[in-house]
Amino acid sequence: MIRFAKLDDVNGDGQPDILLAYSGTNGILLSGLDLSTIWFQSLADKVWVADRINDISGDEINDAIVGTLYSNNYCYFLDGTTGEELESINYNTPLDAIRAIPDIVGDHSMEMVAGGRDGKVFCYSGGVNTATAIEDLSENPGDIMAACYPNPFNSGSGYGTKISYMIDEPDYTELNIYNIQGHLVASPDNGFKQKGLHVVGWNGIGYNGNILPAGLYFCRITSGHRAVTLKISLL
Repeated sequence: MIRFAKLDDVNGDGQPDILLAYSGTNGILLSGLDLSTIWFQSLADKVWVADRINDISGDEINDAIVGTLYSNNYCYFLDGTTGEELESINYNTPLDAIRAIPDIVGDHSMEMVAGGRDGKVFCYSGGVNTATAIEDLSENPGDIMAACYPNPFNSGSGYGTKISYMIDEPDYTELNIYNIQGHLVASPDNGFKQKGLHVVGWNGIGYNGNILPAGLYFCRITSGHRAVTLKISLL
């Protein structure tokens, strides 16, 4: 075992429980009463760092953040009750440190700070369902199907990412990029669109022509009264 983090009493036995960071590839929560396994979750690689984060899943039980290293380096938000993966982020370098910090973006959740072996530090919002200051207009998310690949991608790279979306009727459509504070930073493609599939490239360049800093961004696609939001990570 490398280190551990103390969670609240997840299984209701009257004792705090223990989240492990160790050289195995499963996220593991142990009972603080008798060290029995409460849950384990298969992850991408060695679970090297872990910490407790306040409830972000909405069940009023604190949750967990972990980071992996070796060949497959990911940050995870995990449900503290079941170990279920809430969110995963490809970090692209081994994770040597991970911590939960108080809410800094105003989404009423704690954030995850992750430190990598290349000397970079990233902060990710813990608001898995409300992770941005952007107003949620996605009343009918099934009306727009959207995806982007690759994601994450290197900011300012020649290839960038391809944002694909499909609309079910002709309408004026906007594709805008926002930072985590909800500020509009780029508008790769706006205009009247015909029904069907559309693909837009974006290489991490903002309005001023500068490469945007690494971090989490949000791609909001609106067409008429329909909308969908994608999370995009720049490295």
